[in-house]
Amino acid sequence: MATNSRFIRLIKQVERNNVAPIEAAINAQLDYFIKEYKQGNSPMSLPVKPLNKALRAIYEQSGLPNAVFVRSQIKRSTKTFDNIADKLKWMINEYYNQNLLAQAVVPITETTRRQIASVMQQANEGGWGINKIVSALKNTDLTKNRARLIARTESLKAANAGAMLSAAEMDIAVDKMWVSSQDNRTRRIPRNQYDHLHMNKKQVGFNELFIVPSTKTIDAMSFPGDPNGSAGSVCNCRCTVVFVPIKNENNEPVSLRANLPASGVSNVFMRIAAMAASFSITSQIIDSLIESIEGEVFV
Repeated sequence: MATNSRFIRLIKQVERNNVAPIEAAINAQLDYFIKEYKQGNSPMSLPVKPLNKALRAIYEQSGLPNAVFVRSQIKRSTKTFDNIADKLKWMINEYYNQNLLAQAVVPITETTRRQIASVMQQANEGGWGINKIVSALKNTDLTKNRARLIARTESLKAANAGAMLSAAEMDIAVDKMWVSSQDNRTRRIPRNQYDHLHMNKKQVGFNELFIVPSTKTIDAMSFPGDPNGSAGSVCNCRCTVVFVPIKNENNEPVSLRANLPASGVSNVFMRIAAMAASFSITSQIIDSLIESIEGEVFV
């Protein structure tokens, strides 16, 4: 499907653009620790500003284009278009400000801190000198792999965040549809524990959950890549979510504002609130994503 091909191209481009900045941000944390350690200090905190800047860039590069694309697709049903890019950019940045410090920056920094603690434990047990400690901390392959996985995961999440925010903000009632790549790389049962191949074109209401087939657990996800899903269903997912406008008996798009509650709180904003709740992410899921570098590769 053309939509999924466009989505995959976007994710790959954003990933390529941001591996280096994320790697540099992780290295900045390691360099800070090494500098302090050489001075006889054991810092309890690590700098997060470079990592915060790198992740914010991903949300603008991935979330905004996908939000604009989704809006244009939905608006085709009404035959009208408007310039909404600035508003969507503001929404995506607000989403980042309110959620990503706790959901991404802090967990990634915690993983770096655990990496340092593991090396220091080995150093204490093995009586390592400072040069060996520095070499172990600056393991290039480990840092590059972490940076690549983080860039890929955050690019996918940002693109879907932009899509969900864009659809939630509009006055058009929509269902959502799961779109998966129909090739041999896509995970499926019995070869894998999770089945995305047969999720293709599954359609549910905007605030409903997709039930992903699994031999391990019940995986209820708001969208492909939903961080509330199991790591085995989230890691390296190539699926995307698209939106299908709901039509009335005259084949016209159904307006949400036509059903404005007496309280004055529109369905649009209630839908945004429900969508925001669906984006709640646990540090355990992010840790699973980051630490799955040497595990099975899922698609």
